Amino acid sequence: MKAAPGRYQLAGRWDFEPVRVDGDIMIYAADNLAGVKAQGAPVAGSGIVPLLLEGADFQFVERINLRRNNGQQTLQQELDWQTPARDQGPQKTLLVELDTDRLRAGNYLLALNGAGQSRELPVEILPAPPQFENLPVQVAYDAAEQQIVLRGRGVERIQSLSSEGASLRPAPFDFARPNERIIFAKLKPEWKTGALLGMNVVLVGSGRGVPVLAALQVGGAKPKIVSSKISLPENLSVAVKSGELPAGSFVTAYLKVETSDAKPVLRMQCADSGKQYEAKQLVAGEKRDTAKLEMVGAGMLFLSFDPGAMGPAGCQLSASLGGDVVSDAIVLGKVIRLPRIENFAMTDEKLSGGNFAGILRGFDLELIEKTGWDLTKGVAVESVPVTAAASGQLQTLRIGLNWPSPTPKAPIYVWLRGEADGRLVSVQGRI
Repeated sequence: MKAAPGRYQLAGRWDFEPVRVDGDIMIYAADNLAGVKAQGAPVAGSGIVPLLLEGADFQFVERINLRRNNGQQTLQQELDWQTPARDQGPQKTLLVELDTDRLRAGNYLLALNGAGQSRELPVEILPAPPQFENLPVQVAYDAAEQQIVLRGRGVERIQSLSSEGASLRPAPFDFARPNERIIFAKLKPEWKTGALLGMNVVLVGSGRGVPVLAALQVGGAKPKIVSSKISLPENLSVAVKSGELPAGSFVTAYLKVETSDAKPVLRMQCADSGKQYEAKQLVAGEKRDTAKLEMVGAGMLFLSFDPGAMGPAGCQLSASLGGDVVSDAIVLGKVIRLPRIENFAMTDEKLSGGNFAGILRGFDLELIEKTGWDLTKGVAVESVPVTAAASGQLQTLRIGLNWPSPTPKAPIYVWLRGEADGRLVSVQGRI
């Protein structure tokens, strides 16, 4: 006979006399566990983590184990769990402990077995978030959108970010800065200075966010480079055009800034046709072989640097104030390589087309494509620069110029490769 669920008493006859057993017998229907749900989002590598199961009667569960989804091997044969009290009726919750130090991020199946019933429950182990080193990051209260920097290990795995107090958008990962990730942040206006905000980090390959508490702090005003005044080195032998920064020479600049940082960080970066080169950072008071930065007064920085150390010729060099909150960048100029001409001499060697040969002596003369007496008419250079064995990098270049010159000791012009106009040459010891 199949008994329906309910309360029963055991009775019978002994030696033709009726006998009743004291106490009740309870018969329950074994739950098929179809409605089981897991509450929690375990993170790989976070130790022993409780996982709360709800949505069924767990009093007859006898065994729980774990395996990877689409995998056959059981990873944890018997999990630690709170054994249901079977003399207290239906048990609507069950607490299971997962050792996440032994688990990689991914999808798993939690198998529950007992009383002839079984159920496999999908469980996701989330990847561990990056190990941030500079939290909370300051976010300026007065910027429509600003750059902030998250520093730490694993920042390349960030796919998206969200916060209750700000919109966050990660920039593409820069392999030249492996421990930094630039984030574009826009703070919501209701937050006051000093407020701490959390954020959710969604990593590549995971559709769920990992919460990070006290990740952002509402700070003061966004730093700003108000203006810049740039001075080029004197006695350059080839003219520099407006906005150019000659590589191999030291350029100096005064930067007027607005920042609350006692030791501002200046970040310089070159970009060319959408490609960004490795950024260089200087802290006020720092001196290097190729650059130095000094605080010379309230809100005034003095910068001296070799543009060639910041990026290749042709790239646009920009500067911004760094730190957790990054200022808007300003353009300093275009890095350019120029030949250095130390001497120019005409010879009496006659060339074709009414031209005569001249000799240039200097450095990086391979950059010269044409020479002439004015800005518009140039004669192509046919020869290759020659370096004397004992002269180091000093070169000589044979050029052609039409004769006679416009005036005695007329200046000459050179065309750099790919340029349409000539550049005035100033040399000492011209013959």
